[in-house]
Amino acid sequence: MNSYHAQQGYKTVQREMNSDKAIELKVFISITSSLSQVDPKEIGGTAALAQALVENAKLWKILFIDLVNPNNPMSMDLKQNLISLAEFTQLHTLKVLAGEADHQILIDINKSVISGLRESSRLSLAPKSAEAAPIMQEAV
Repeated sequence: MNSYHAQQGYKTVQREMNSDKAIELKVFISITSSLSQVDPKEIGGTAALAQALVENAKLWKILFIDLVNPNNPMSMDLKQNLISLAEFTQLHTLKVLAGEADHQILIDINKSVISGLRESSRLSLAPKSAEAAPIMQEAV
């Protein structure tokens, strides 16, 4: 009976973690899609680009705040790398808005994060070892 409750608790935690990643992934995909579809040379393109850039900057600001939170469980190396990307993204966004740079690098950065989130989600769903799979199946 205790095994059953532990298993249910584990499944709940897994769903919550995966749903947070899924939400983060959806937001990144949506914003990256907006950035990718913008053509600043088209009528209204500059305004559309500015809006997409603002949304992307908001996302990275939220990530930055989460990353500097002392309770964030990520490894220090990963946090430092993402903080550097967040800082770069903010500075580069200002350059794009000023007409001094192209926004493609922001799209590329977001696509890399999307890849990482997908891989992380895939790995969090996989059994930790070949031995863990039968044990997990037996408990279900």
